[in-house]
Amino acid sequence: VFLYLEQRRGTAGAGLHLRFVALFSLIAIIPAIVVAAFASVTLNRGLDAWFSQRTQAIVDSAVSVAEAYIREHSEATRNDVAAIAADLSQQKELFDKDKTDFARRVARHAAIRGLPGVFVFDPTVKRLDANVTVNEQVKFIVPEPSAIEKAGKGELVIIPPGQGGNIVRALFKLQNYDNEFLYLYKPINPEVIDQLSKTRAAKLEFDQLREQRTGVQLTFAMMYGVVTFVFLLAAIWAGLWFSDRLVAPLVRLLDASRRVSTGDLDARVEAIASPGDLATLASTFNLMTGQIKKQRDELVATNETLDDRRRFTEAMLEGVSAGVIGINPEGNISLVNRSALSLLGRKEGDLLGKQTEACLPDFRPLFEQAL
Repeated sequence: VFLYLEQRRGTAGAGLHLRFVALFSLIAIIPAIVVAAFASVTLNRGLDAWFSQRTQAIVDSAVSVAEAYIREHSEATRNDVAAIAADLSQQKELFDKDKTDFARRVARHAAIRGLPGVFVFDPTVKRLDANVTVNEQVKFIVPEPSAIEKAGKGELVIIPPGQGGNIVRALFKLQNYDNEFLYLYKPINPEVIDQLSKTRAAKLEFDQLREQRTGVQLTFAMMYGVVTFVFLLAAIWAGLWFSDRLVAPLVRLLDASRRVSTGDLDARVEAIASPGDLATLASTFNLMTGQIKKQRDELVATNETLDDRRRFTEAMLEGVSAGVIGINPEGNISLVNRSALSLLGRKEGDLLGKQTEACLPDFRPLFEQAL
């Protein structure tokens, strides 16, 4: 801005400074623009590869496979519930007479199907009528009231594994009983549950990254813009530094030239310390101005001598008694002394600058003879 204002004021060298700064800035910014375009295309191609339909399909299918495995076990659990419930619904009399034998029958169903836990309970009175577990670590987990309510309407309720668990639970109301519910556990391979959890987390992260794609591009663009701006400032600084070293001697030359143009032939350029063309130019300029001043002084001296001679000749001609008339090559009268004017009876204005044939026709034969 300072250079621009100085250029508007007409300061010597400001325009050249600006040209150098603009040139260095272009050298820095044009490659940056080309690289930015290439980097943008490359980034977009890379992001397209990351978030392609194929990648999306792979992520979704990984989740779908794990969920399908759990659904399959849920269906198997549904079949187990149906088979056990169908048998126990016919054992109402055994349930009423001998709950111990009834519990053994429930245990046989659990053993046949490899179930870690099967329960028959009454939620209204919170009574556990049959409790069959493979070991003491398997505990009875009270179902949610909403699940009990749905099961009470005759629906089979499948409860998927909870956080960190690998057990699918099923709840079903037994027919022919007042308010008894069949409640069983079916294990799922823990590795599948773990992989499902990891896959869901990876899919969530993938979806978040896909939604943040524009933000990633903007962040990359801002970082690149900051780096480019730093390089641009460096280029401007280099341009100023280089132009200072180059323009300062030229400005001194320009100022000296302006002084010479106004007639100051004593103007000199300070010696430039750095070797090269600028130092040669400065010394040559000083030599040239010195020679011009010397020639001008010689011309002034010669003109003064000629002027003195002219005045001496005129004074001498004025002092002689003979009439003297000077004629230039065009035949015009250029000089008349007082004796000639007196002899001719004319005034100086009647003769000077006039043609001799017109002013002095009587002398025509003499002029022709002289010619």
